[in-house]
Amino acid sequence: MTDREKMMKQVQMYHFAMVDASLFLDTHPTDKEALKYFGRIKEMSDKAHQDYQKKYGSLNIKNGERDGKWEWATSAFPWEVQE
Repeated sequence: MTDREKMMKQVQMYHFAMVDASLFLDTHPTDKEALKYFGRIKEMSDKAHQDYQKKYGSLNIKNGERDGKWEWATSAFPWEVQE
């Protein structure tokens, strides 16, 4: 597995954990432990996302600008890159 694949797997893992926690919070909105867990996972997800983007480019349109230019439509999407 390449470094890029490992980093993408981390992004996906944290995103899944956030969705899973949010589903629990939908039915337990005042659960303090679940809220803390969601906050921790969100921080880790944000960091994994930022680390990936710094190295390989944007994963979504809201981060399409990089180094002072618009790269969303001109750079390869994650599934288009072959290493």
